[in-house]
Amino acid sequence: MSGRIASTAAEWAARLDAGPLDADASARLDAWVRADPRHQGALYRAQAAWLDLDRLASEHVAAERAALAAGREPEAAAPPVAAPTPPRARRARLPAGRLAAGLTAAAVLAGGGAWFLADRPPTYESQVGEMRRLVLADGSVLTLNTDSAVVVRMAKDRRRIALKRGEASFEVAHDASRPFLVTAGDLTVRAVGTAFDVRLRGGRVDVAVTEGVVELSNAGGRAGPPRRLAHGAAAEARDGVVAVSPMPRQVAEQRLAWRDGLLIFQGESLAAAAAEFQRYDGRKVVVVGDALAKRPVFGVFRTNNLDGFAEAAATLGARVEHRDGAVHLVQTTAP
Repeated sequence: MSGRIASTAAEWAARLDAGPLDADASARLDAWVRADPRHQGALYRAQAAWLDLDRLASEHVAAERAALAAGREPEAAAPPVAAPTPPRARRARLPAGRLAAGLTAAAVLAGGGAWFLADRPPTYESQVGEMRRLVLADGSVLTLNTDSAVVVRMAKDRRRIALKRGEASFEVAHDASRPFLVTAGDLTVRAVGTAFDVRLRGGRVDVAVTEGVVELSNAGGRAGPPRRLAHGAAAEARDGVVAVSPMPRQVAEQRLAWRDGLLIFQGESLAAAAAEFQRYDGRKVVVVGDALAKRPVFGVFRTNNLDGFAEAAATLGARVEHRDGAVHLVQTTAP
């Protein structure tokens, strides 16, 4: 990726952090992203680097305060391990030039623990309701969905990511000499330079490819030889069997809307929608009434707006009750 692209991406990342763009700026950003397939990835990296710079700064400040409180001299910053990203409202805003200058350092440091502690590969986690972007040492971008965890192992001949729980999206930096391997349950996804999403839930693994091609292999034994999955396709692996299906653009947008903090429902049952919302909120969602549970839901919701979702459910014939630390959607109309 050229320095000019990285610099422009850094400037856009800084502008996006400062607040919503006006119509003219939004149109210019859209035009820039569409002008070159490398631009979208560059913008992701710039935004992720911004988050990592904030996280590193927060960790360093905390370490300095702890050292001073103990009467010691603050130590030099070490390669980081997993830590929650500071809330957006608390992030200090840096001029675009400073952000651009720090891109390379942030990219190296964010994954540096994998090299610094070779015998203790770092685990990165997100909390319930948190989405977290990290730039790995090789320049790849890893985005964790709510309540997710990965273990990162970087070596000279390959890059290994183990998804322990939840969901993660990957934008892989091209390096033909070092395959990028993601394991989730019995399934292994192999890529060189591409973008894809992996979700682990119980004994099921879902994979969606949004750019390039990946290769799927399954240790369960019944999937046969490795299968290739190209852009615009999805796969479901369960009990050693891998099923591949096309993924239309509308389905892809719905499936990956979480990266923008959104949930999109296009006819899913209220019970299924409530279960999905529950992943992003510490409160349990209980749907009372079989007929209510089966009613279809249409709409776009913020992942952090469970109360708004509950209000929408009321229009389907539900009474909203908040008790025992849970949100109860109780059927009020006849089946």
